[in-house]
Amino acid sequence: MENPSPIFTKQVRDMMLRLARTLLYDQEEAMDTVQDVLEKLWRKQDIRRNIRNPSAFAMQSVRNACIDRLRARKDTSATFPEIEQRPGAESWSDAQLVREAMKLLPEKQKTVLHLKDIEGFPTDEIAGMLGTGENQVRVTLSRARKAMREIILKELGTKEDIRR
Repeated sequence: MENPSPIFTKQVRDMMLRLARTLLYDQEEAMDTVQDVLEKLWRKQDIRRNIRNPSAFAMQSVRNACIDRLRARKDTSATFPEIEQRPGAESWSDAQLVREAMKLLPEKQKTVLHLKDIEGFPTDEIAGMLGTGENQVRVTLSRARKAMREIILKELGTKEDIRR
């Protein structure tokens, strides 16, 4: 039996699942998406042999599958939805605030922010995954971080500066 690709390691599968959860906000759908991607990649051994960076390829595959699912449920939006002040927002944990704020980001900003700040991919690999230039990744990341700050400040109902 041939050695499986690094795509099928637990570490890469876990990264794929985290990205899918970030984009879909549904644990079951994220698990289904990752399973579908892994199954598709397993069947296409000839493609796997030519992959230079298996983890980047896996993440790009999951991102594309998530976008397809979002389009199918017509849930994508390029604008920020209005957020109402939720009762008790000031008592939320930092993690809850970040999750809620990320839900409001456009898909591309959400993806870049997740890949860079959560998974720790370098800018050049993210650019390769998204089929864009490194400068565009940096711009998108900057806009995502700025939007996150604004959303969190609005959620908290305060104008104080959030330190980086």
